[in-house]
Amino acid sequence: MANNKLLSALGILMLVILSLNLTLVSALKVDLINAPTNVSHDAGTLTFTFNVTNNDLASATNVNLYATTSSGALSFYPASISSIAIGTSQPITATLNYPAYQSTPILITNLYANATEMGVVISSNKVSVPQINILPSSSLTLVKLKDLTNSQNATINITNNGNMVLNNIALTSTGDFLVNLSNSNIATLLPGTSQVIEVSSTVLNNLKIGTNTITLTATSGSTTSSTVILIDGSFCKYGTIGNNLQIETIKDKSTLSDDWKWKPMDDVVIEVKVKNLEDSGDKDIIAKLVFVDKSTGREVSDFVVDTDALEQDASIDEGKSKTLTFNFQVSTDVKESSNYRLYVKVYEDGAESKQCTSDIAMVGDVRDIEIQKETYNSIVKSVNAPTTTSCDSTVDLTARLYNVGNNDDDRVRVIITNSELGLNLYKEVDSLSSGDFQEVSFRFAVPKGAEEKAYKLVFSTKFDYDSDGDRYKKESATEDDYVYYLNVLGNCQKPELVALTPKLNSEARAGENLVIQVDVKNIGKTSIDYTITPASYDSWAELVSVEPATLKLDSGSTKQVIVTLKPTSAGAHTFNINAVYNGQTTEQPVSVNVAEKKGLLSLIGLNNLGSNNTMYLVAGIFALLIILIISLIVKVSKKPSRFSEF
Repeated sequence: MANNKLLSALGILMLVILSLNLTLVSALKVDLINAPTNVSHDAGTLTFTFNVTNNDLASATNVNLYATTSSGALSFYPASISSIAIGTSQPITATLNYPAYQSTPILITNLYANATEMGVVISSNKVSVPQINILPSSSLTLVKLKDLTNSQNATINITNNGNMVLNNIALTSTGDFLVNLSNSNIATLLPGTSQVIEVSSTVLNNLKIGTNTITLTATSGSTTSSTVILIDGSFCKYGTIGNNLQIETIKDKSTLSDDWKWKPMDDVVIEVKVKNLEDSGDKDIIAKLVFVDKSTGREVSDFVVDTDALEQDASIDEGKSKTLTFNFQVSTDVKESSNYRLYVKVYEDGAESKQCTSDIAMVGDVRDIEIQKETYNSIVKSVNAPTTTSCDSTVDLTARLYNVGNNDDDRVRVIITNSELGLNLYKEVDSLSSGDFQEVSFRFAVPKGAEEKAYKLVFSTKFDYDSDGDRYKKESATEDDYVYYLNVLGNCQKPELVALTPKLNSEARAGENLVIQVDVKNIGKTSIDYTITPASYDSWAELVSVEPATLKLDSGSTKQVIVTLKPTSAGAHTFNINAVYNGQTTEQPVSVNVAEKKGLLSLIGLNNLGSNNTMYLVAGIFALLIILIISLIVKVSKKPSRFSEF
């Protein structure tokens, strides 16, 4: 009976306790505010927000949240709430850190809060958090670990970055050369795991010059990833080998406005300085140039007109340097671009597999070559003609006209000029396509009076024809005009550039001034300085004066020069009036009859006697005159003077 009462009391107590506990639970409540439904496997962190409410606890202190999770570590912020006043709420954020690569959903269970009231631990309701799904991810990455070189294989790392198992991963390669893979098919790659693949090649010595590219691709179903392997191909056939040859400099020495900026048909000069580092003998070497399009890494085969100009051989003394000069012409076929580069290789003659070095043109940085083209531009770049001809001959020549512009030309005019030879000829060419050339023939006569020297013939052009306006919109720049020198030698007669007209202005008599007026006329085409001098008169006359002795005449003008001679003997005489100008002399012969000198004999008409008789007669006359004069003086002196009376 006593036991039954005890059991009844205990039951009543348990009911009271349970009733009290239910009341306390409802007094502390937890609510879920938000939670994610899907997350990425590699996000690593997700967050929830909860709200804790004190509905009926007079003193709720040390409030904490608890939960269990299927993956990761769950933490709350703040980790603990010191107190919550009755009738109030306070939010708490939960953070879950979970590992990457998992694919199973995240479950959070048994989430509740505890609080302390008057030393009693009070628990809240349990909160249900919906399942959080991890999104499926199929992902691959390829990472290059080591470069491919002539001395080492490349390695790549393949990683499954997703949370899905990848099966039958196929590895392929595409690009400029063939490679071998240590494993081209991976059966299975678990999430978060990697595998290293080795990449090798047996053709590295035969790579194209410049950058060579290989693309490696890994594929599993629809999942794919790629990586690129780059290797610079050496100009040397077997790669750079040996250390006895050195390329010191590569320079553009063309007489153009800008280095490394060329146009089609430009004449280019490249200097390459090579040193023989060998200290025990000379080296016979071969040097070659090659042009590469850096955008494709391929050699430009049509860069120059004559590819033979890109190779030279030489011998270099031990320890010495030698500069090699390459002269070539840029092709009309080369495309307009700034992506060209110049490579040079030097190797030992007959032993490229033992000694070879290559380099790229650079000054500090790699030199990119720019090919410039005008929209329209047709110019003469060569002339086939004799280098020497003679005066009074006919010259036949052929000019080669190139269209070096980007566009076709409907019509081009070719012009040849030289003012000294009186040349101003032109011919028309119809329909000249870009990159093409056409030959144009000319014929002209060399004047018989041309000066013997080299004549500069200038070939210019007009192009970009406007048919509506019947005119050319453009003409060749001075630096694009082609110059050809024609030597004229032999059979030349210098033209007379002066007319001399002498006229006697006085009596021609021995002992008296002989005055000749000379009309001097410039019959040349330009202003000329003349010097007038008499010549070949010394045996019969003396020069008195030439006024003026020098004069300058414009073309077609005339002036007078007075030449005065004093004849010293009578008779028929000749002399020259000379005009000296421009390094040549024009002679004008003059004939004159000089009369005897006037005197006593002439007065009495005896001037025609012989010389001895004349001398005796003159002596007799003078003696007679002296006798008569003396007689008269004596007679007069004996006559009485009329003044004697004074």
